[in-house]
Amino acid sequence: MIKKIYNDYLKNEGFLKYFKNTSWLIFERFLRLLSGLIITIWIARYLGPNQFGLFSYVQNFAFFFTIVATFGIDNITIIQLIKYPKNRDKILGSSFLIKIFGSFFAILTVIISFFFTNNDSFTNILILIIVSSTIFQSLCVIEFFFQATVKSKYTALANIVSLFISIIIRVVLIATNAPLIAFVVVILVENVIIVSLLAYFYFYQKYTIFSWKFDKKTIKLILVDSWPFFLSVMILALHAKIDQIFIKELIGNQAVGFYAAATKLSEATYIIPTVIISSLFPSIVNAKKINEEIFYERIQKLYSLVVWFAIVIALLVTCFSESIIKILYKEQFLDASKVLAIHIWSGVFVAIGILNVRLVTINNKQKQWLLILILGTFILLTLLYFLISKYGILGASYSVLISQFLMSIIIPLFIKIDKKYIYTILKSLLVYKQGSKN
Repeated sequence: MIKKIYNDYLKNEGFLKYFKNTSWLIFERFLRLLSGLIITIWIARYLGPNQFGLFSYVQNFAFFFTIVATFGIDNITIIQLIKYPKNRDKILGSSFLIKIFGSFFAILTVIISFFFTNNDSFTNILILIIVSSTIFQSLCVIEFFFQATVKSKYTALANIVSLFISIIIRVVLIATNAPLIAFVVVILVENVIIVSLLAYFYFYQKYTIFSWKFDKKTIKLILVDSWPFFLSVMILALHAKIDQIFIKELIGNQAVGFYAAATKLSEATYIIPTVIISSLFPSIVNAKKINEEIFYERIQKLYSLVVWFAIVIALLVTCFSESIIKILYKEQFLDASKVLAIHIWSGVFVAIGILNVRLVTINNKQKQWLLILILGTFILLTLLYFLISKYGILGASYSVLISQFLMSIIIPLFIKIDKKYIYTILKSLLVYKQGSKN
C-alpha cells in the first residue's frame, strides 16, 4: 500500500518538485539523527541501565528549565528582525537581555524545585550543570539574525562542528572510563562551542555584539508577543519529557535506563513523517489556494502515506524488538524490548499529530490546538501516575500511546476544528483512495 501511495506522489509533478527541492534537508537531518543515535547507544552500553537512566533523567529534568530560560522569544525575535532590519542592534540586544534574565531565573527555579524532589545532591549538581548552559545560550540570539537574513548556513555549520567535536570528546571519555559527570559537562561544553562559532561568524560578517542596545519598548513588545509561544512550548516539553521523570520518582534510575533506551529508538522514527510532511506540505498549501477538492484529496494522500509508513515500521519493530535491543544495547538492556514493542506504536499517532498541527495552522486554529494539547497533557499525567504505579515502565508506554491516540483523533472531534480532517484521518487508517492526477 505504501508503494502505491508513494508512486502516486511521484506521478505528481508538484509533489516531486517540492520533494527534490528539500532533499538536502532530508540528508542533513538523517545524518544528525544517525550520529546522535549511535553515540547515545554507545554511551548507554558504557554506563549501563542505572547510570544511563540517571543520565537521561537529569537531561529531561533540566530540559524544562532550559525552556523557561528562552521565554518563548525565538520566533518573535526573528519576525522583528525581518520586519525591522534597521533595528538589528536594538532587537538583538533586547533579546539577549531577556535571555540572560531568563537564564538566571531558570537557575533559581531549578534550585527551588530541588526541595520538591527525591533527588540526592549528586543528581542535583548534574541538573544544575546542564541548566547553567543557558547562560551561554543567551548569545544564540545571533542565530535568529542568521535565520532572518537567510544565512542559516552559518548556524548549520556551527551546529555540525560542535556536534562533531562533542562526539569525539564522548568517544574519548568512553575510552578512558570517564565518570558520568564528565558526560554531563560535555553538554555544557557543546553549548560553549556553538556560541563561540556563532559569535565568530557574526564578527566575520562585519557585525559586533558591542553595538547591541537594550530598549525597554522593544523588550516589552517581544515579551507581550511571545507568551503564547512560550506556553505552547512549555506544554509540548511537559508532554514529551514528563514520562521519564515520573518513572524516576515512582520506580528508580534503572527503570528510566530501560525506558530511555527503548524510547530513543522509537522517537528516532518520528523524523521520517516529519521530513515527509515538511517536503510535501507546500503542495498542500498551494492546493488550498486553487481548489478545495484538490486540497482535501492531497491531505488524504499525505495522511495515508505517513500513517501507513508508521504502521509498517511499528509492525517490524514489534516483531523484532527483542533482537533489536540485544544487538544495539546487549543483554543488560533486554527489559527495554517490551517497552519498545509498545512505544513504537505511538509513532502512528505522532505522525497524524504532526500533520494536524500544520493543518490547524493553515486555518488559523492555533487556540483550538493549544486546548487539545492541554487536555492531552492532563490525560497523560493522569495515566502516568496510575499506570506506572500498577504496570511499571510498560504502564508509561501505554500512557504515551493512549494519550497520543486521544490527542490526534478523539479530542479533536469535540473541539471546533474542521471535521473533514478527522474524516480523512479515519480513511487513512482504513483505505487508500485513488484520487485525481492534480
